Amino acid sequence: MIGVSLDVTIEWENKTVIKDNTGFLSPLIGKSNGIHLTIYLNRPEHAEALRGELERAIRNAEIYLAPALKPSEIDRYLSPVKSLLNDDDFLRGFKGNIGIFRDADSIRLLSLPIRVSSTVVVATTFHVKPLLKWIQHDEEFLIVGVENEDLVFYTGNQFNLKSISFKEAFEPYTRARRLVNHYGLPPSREKAGSTLAMQIRKLNAWLSKIDEKLRPPLYIMGRDNYNMLKNALDYPENLMALNPPRYSNRNLKRLCKSLRQRSLNRTQSKLEKVFREYRRAMLHNKAESNLFRVAHAAASGNISKLVVAENLNLFGKLNWQTGDLVLHRNHQDHEDDDVLDDLAQLVLSTGGEVVVAPLGEIPGARPVLAILKRSDNVIEFREAMGQGKQLLQPAYA
Repeated sequence: MIGVSLDVTIEWENKTVIKDNTGFLSPLIGKSNGIHLTIYLNRPEHAEALRGELERAIRNAEIYLAPALKPSEIDRYLSPVKSLLNDDDFLRGFKGNIGIFRDADSIRLLSLPIRVSSTVVVATTFHVKPLLKWIQHDEEFLIVGVENEDLVFYTGNQFNLKSISFKEAFEPYTRARRLVNHYGLPPSREKAGSTLAMQIRKLNAWLSKIDEKLRPPLYIMGRDNYNMLKNALDYPENLMALNPPRYSNRNLKRLCKSLRQRSLNRTQSKLEKVFREYRRAMLHNKAESNLFRVAHAAASGNISKLVVAENLNLFGKLNWQTGDLVLHRNHQDHEDDDVLDDLAQLVLSTGGEVVVAPLGEIPGARPVLAILKRSDNVIEFREAMGQGKQLLQPAYA
């Protein structure tokens, strides 16, 4: 996917079935009232090291919150975050790198399968650019095969591979089969075949829950079982492919490496396609790279596709209603945020698509590129922008 088109309790988010990856963004984007704390942590190997990383993040959060809240209010606000310091499930059981999102009403934890820069941001919105990058690179794939007359099935993406077993439901039959073998009787291949058939029916039920628009490709491992599985599985034929020669752990690793490289190549190709779209839009006066004019176009809902630099933060204040923008040289207070992050959220909230890319890959090394829906309201600078414009580096204005 190249772009994204959207009493305190601790909410844990771990994806276990194929679904719209943008779903978990809904509670995080578009909130521009109150104080929002975002913490990203690269998970260390040991729990004590993670506790130390979180303690440092909390100390930084206390500094950033001090201008906005009284000490007693800061203690209450950070209390659910501090509770994680003694939460063994979090310290030892939470997999992947970590995103913590705290506002006045809730705290949400995300397990992130991508590398993130350890960051603490206090602002009027959550900081979500790392999540957009994750979604952009997170193409799903499915792998199925047969081993020892049992079905093997995996869901995978650029970062993870998870095995799903459909054998548990048939455990009573398996125990009965072991009892028969105890008396020296050979297992019945007919019964084994029926067990595989039941597992396939279970898999078909699982596959049927995938939204038609989200169906990933399914790769069948094992030439001997290809025709049988292709005919038995209730899945679009054009999404199924054979990967020889047979199922094995070594072949599984090779296949995953190949699929992930293909995914990276597709992501890069789609990014280059966006840049070509931008150049074509320039010919029709439907492209914009001036940060201030992009802000006004975003506020008016006139951006169909926005490219933002993933490795650049420009702090300031964006008025989501008018598009007025003021930039600061650094993060000044709790009302400051990375305006590139705010623009991304604003475009998402108006139905546009957002793409993140390294600054060096964006044409002209611009922090933003926008493809407009209409060319009739490209907005000129307002006099009120003058002060903000002076603070911008010339290349960005």
